[in-house]
Amino acid sequence: MRNKVLFDFFLMSELIYVLYRGLINFCLLYTFFSALTILHGCFEKGIAMFISPHVTNIY
Repeated sequence: MRNKVLFDFFLMSELIYVLYRGLINFCLLYTFFSALTILHGCFEKGIAMFISPHVTNIY
């Protein structure tokens, strides 16, 4: 009986650990991608602002 309780506890902690790691990875990926999109937007704006004086009617 005691072994079964320990085993259940081990399974539960393993499950919680996996879920926790998945959540952390998801948050990291989400932060990374949102930062990338923000940087990409700033980069495009910067390029447009840099080029538009030199080239007329880009858009």
